[in-house]
Amino acid sequence: MHWPTTHSALVDLAGFYRDSLVSAWDAPVALTHPDAATTAAAQWTPESLLRRLHAVLVCREALELNVKPRIAVEAMTSALQRD
Repeated sequence: MHWPTTHSALVDLAGFYRDSLVSAWDAPVALTHPDAATTAAAQWTPESLLRRLHAVLVCREALELNVKPRIAVEAMTSALQRD
């Protein structure tokens, strides 16, 4: 796993969950991923979306602290599967 590519993907994933939360709360904020966000907002609770966003942010922080990318991403995907 290459760190810049992983970082970019995590930024996009965090944006997706952020947009999904905005959609779930009907907040008057512009969305980056409007189509996918409204679908996810209907599928998951705001609490679940917030937990998922947190998992992505924890993964980014772990990578910045030099945790091996494979370990950090595996921990994140494990957290994303819980609901």
